[in-house]
Amino acid sequence: MPFIRANNIKGLTVVDSDMRFISEKKHNEITKGHLKKGDVLITNRGEIGNIAIVPDWHVGSNINAQIVRVNSTGTVVVSSYLAYYLQRDNVKQLLLDLQTGSALKQLPINRLVNLPNNSEHYSNEEFVNFKLFTKPFH
Repeated sequence: MPFIRANNIKGLTVVDSDMRFISEKKHNEITKGHLKKGDVLITNRGEIGNIAIVPDWHVGSNINAQIVRVNSTGTVVVSSYLAYYLQRDNVKQLLLDLQTGSALKQLPINRLVNLPNNSEHYSNEEFVNFKLFTKPFH
C-alpha cells in the first residue's frame, strides 16, 4: 500500500518518486491516514504548508505523520478551492506563523484547526467559504 510522505507532495499533487510502501496489515492499523476522494493534504512538519489534492489513483493510500488530511466535503470543486486558497501568500504566512519548534518545525493539528477566521485576512466571500470548510478538519 502506498505510504505518502511530505517529500511526495509537490505542485498540488502527490508524486510517486521515492514512494514508500506499507503492508496491508499496517495499512489497516493506521486508519486515520486512509485517503478519500476530495482530500487535501497539508505538510505539517519540515517544510510546512505544501499542499496536494489527492489524485484518484491514491484514493485508499495512506499518509505518515508529516501530513494532515483535510476532507472539506469530498467534492473536487471545494477541495480545489481549499487547496488553491491555502496557496495564497497571506494564508501561507498564517500557516508559518502557527508553526512551533526550532530544530524541527511543525504545525500541530490543533493549531491548523484554529487558523484565524477573521476578515482582516480574507475578502467577505473568502471568509464565508473558509468558514464553511474549516469545520470538517480530521
